[in-house]
Amino acid sequence: MLRALLAWCAVVCAAAQPGLSGHWQGAFRANGRETLISLDLAQDAGGRWAASMGLPSQRLTGLYVKDLVVSGNSVQFVAVELLPGAAGLTLRPDGKLTGTISGVSQRGPIEFQRAGLAHVELPAALPPIPKDLHGNWEGTLRLPGGDLRIIVHLQNQPTVDLVGIGDGIPVREVKEAGAKVEFSVKQAAFRGALRNAASELIGEWGTGTQTVPLILRRAAL
Repeated sequence: MLRALLAWCAVVCAAAQPGLSGHWQGAFRANGRETLISLDLAQDAGGRWAASMGLPSQRLTGLYVKDLVVSGNSVQFVAVELLPGAAGLTLRPDGKLTGTISGVSQRGPIEFQRAGLAHVELPAALPPIPKDLHGNWEGTLRLPGGDLRIIVHLQNQPTVDLVGIGDGIPVREVKEAGAKVEFSVKQAAFRGALRNAASELIGEWGTGTQTVPLILRRAAL
């Protein structure tokens, strides 16, 4: 009886949410693969919208969403930490949120169903960047599929650009202990040291045990 009551409450609460606001769950299918995706959309008292995404199978939440535009029952955004990440969605009369999501080499349909209340996670504000790290840093990731240029903006609200894939990826943490330097985004991190008269950051970039060497050079102002 209690389980049935809780299930009924969940359905009623989800149905009572107006418009686009809510926690949505869906699946993206491309190249014979299916990826489960979550989307949280919420509007504050001032009418400002915010959003974040997640990958439930990887227990990842709070993936950053930028360029968010809401018009009536339609929403567009770019989830720079989700590849592919550009989406255009519309709320249908049956309550489903449908559209397309696309990236550099993939594009496909997606359908979301409302699964509860929104829980938008936004990147936390970081302390000021240490002066000796402040600036733009450029390098090249030598990956099995080819080289990938990376630009790291270690300034207020620091971000990472993966050129040709996505830019404006928020840096979540910056650490400096002597010459040792670490910074991370949601799904990867750099660990290395400041070398050569503070003109280079030499280390590794990657996730867990999968890393590649990376040298970042301070760009001229």
